[in-house]
Amino acid sequence: MPSLRFAVALFAVLVFAGRPARAAPVTLYFSATVTDVFDDSGITDGSIAPGSVLTGSLSFDTAASAASSDTNYAYYDFPSPPWTLTAQVGSYAFSATGDVIQVAIADFSPGDPQADVFQAIATAPDPGGIAGSLVQTSFGLVLVDPSSATLDSTSLASVPFDLALWNDPEFSLYITSDLGELDSIIRIDSLEVVPEPAELELFGLVLAMWAGARLRRGL
Repeated sequence: MPSLRFAVALFAVLVFAGRPARAAPVTLYFSATVTDVFDDSGITDGSIAPGSVLTGSLSFDTAASAASSDTNYAYYDFPSPPWTLTAQVGSYAFSATGDVIQVAIADFSPGDPQADVFQAIATAPDPGGIAGSLVQTSFGLVLVDPSSATLDSTSLASVPFDLALWNDPEFSLYITSDLGELDSIIRIDSLEVVPEPAELELFGLVLAMWAGARLRRGL
């Protein structure tokens, strides 16, 4: 007769394996530190400066199909909410929803001179406090592995958000107005992926069943 631990583990495997494929939204939370800022024309208020901490989030569907792809690249478009990209740094807040977010994945074999890349870039409405007439705000995550050892496909579901696997994890922020431009180098310090609540609830149910059974049997 199998042990209780084995039986519960087997139950969890069967439940998860038997679930039909469906949308799998996740939210990726991140923080980063500004290391360099180039704003010679002074189009911002100076609060985006070396040492400033940037925080934000990216919500997307790991089960989404690529809008276009080839052997080494895949591009994803999110046509409607709740797909969002946000960032806050200094006195500025940036937010994008839906089809202005473009996700691209590049996957190459180890040793290839090209790099593995995950990037989620968006344009944002005027964050306010920009001198002159705003032309464009571009912002987003850019994760790069020059060794091409991090990815083994261009599927969103296979992207590991582990900073230890990415040699160059950065946040890109570029703002232009008719008076000048701001460019920056912002290093990602942390990434945390939170899956959809349904997955957590089911896993919690399995753990609760196991704990309850142990108490009843005095194990």
